[in-house]
Amino acid sequence: MRMMKGLLIIWSVIGTRARSSIILLLLGLLYLCMYEANTTGTENTAVGAFSLDANTTTSYNTALGYQALSANTAASNTAVGRYALLTNSTGQENTAVGRDALRANTTASNNTAIGFAALTANTTGASNVAVGNYALDANTTASN
Repeated sequence: MRMMKGLLIIWSVIGTRARSSIILLLLGLLYLCMYEANTTGTENTAVGAFSLDANTTTSYNTALGYQALSANTAASNTAVGRYALLTNSTGQENTAVGRDALRANTTASNNTAIGFAALTANTTGASNVAVGNYALDANTTASN
């Protein structure tokens, strides 16, 4: 609470021109974190540097965290956490929550990984569910 009051004081002290510059800077940074390559993809959400960076035409993805879904070109994925679904290219309908969750996934679909490094080595194994830190972290190709 004390920090919020301090930020409000700083915000009120700086001039209108400075506030406008800060807002434009923040909007510019938000633009850089997503849709760099996007052409026709719709209903995507990306927050974090290089998140959803390679997406061009696919839709319905959510990426939250540094490089989350960075290589993604598929639809309907959700990645929350640094490097979550980092190398996913064509895998669809995956959910990764936690740093490094489904990090190496490339083409596998319908996986759910919740926890730090859950299913982190998975590349092509489909329809897996891993809950907990390091859950199924050595799985690479096994499914179900």
